[in-house]
Amino acid sequence: MRLGLTLLLLLTAACAQYVDTGKTLAQANALATAQNDAALAKLDVDCRLTDAGCGSLHRLQAEACQRLAKQPDLAAKPRRRALDCATGNYNATLAVWDRTRDASGRPDDVAPILLSLLAERRDMERDLDDARDLNRRLGFRAEAIAHERGPAGQAGLVWGADAALQEVLMAGPGGGCEGLARAAELLGRAAPRGTLVEAKATTLATGIQDAKGARGCL
Repeated sequence: MRLGLTLLLLLTAACAQYVDTGKTLAQANALATAQNDAALAKLDVDCRLTDAGCGSLHRLQAEACQRLAKQPDLAAKPRRRALDCATGNYNATLAVWDRTRDASGRPDDVAPILLSLLAERRDMERDLDDARDLNRRLGFRAEAIAHERGPAGQAGLVWGADAALQEVLMAGPGGGCEGLARAAELLGRAAPRGTLVEAKATTLATGIQDAKGARGCL
């Protein structure tokens, strides 16, 4: 009897780990309308990725956290926390797209923002080892997104090149020609004109060339 009760409690707990997506989405929409980003950022949005509205729920929280991260008077620690919230939820929105093709998670809309925020989060990290780890995460995510067509794929190539460049720069002042060649190759495959990463691609090309010259790379 005790074993049966224990199993029942475990199954109940497992079933209770997800939120009521419809109800929580209504709460999130109300908070977004009220411009209460702080409360929206704290909302439990752990929904099943296949639930109707799950992508919208994660995107609403991602956008709220993104707005919080942009507050000019926000201290570094809560800014990093807000960026982690935004990137985690944008990733979840893309995961919903992979499973359901929910329009809220279209890669062309979400991926360029996600990658730029991942880079921003990396650039805020003071600890070099942690920054390098965040840069690797950016590179892995960019590589996966680079296979997409349209603006998402262009963002993947450009931010992948940025991650390759930063990996070289973080490793020290010398060497890294192979990594710079990889960065140039990724950027060379991109055609970002008219996309959100057009300006980034231009500055990145200069950065790669400067690094090659400083390190004696052909």
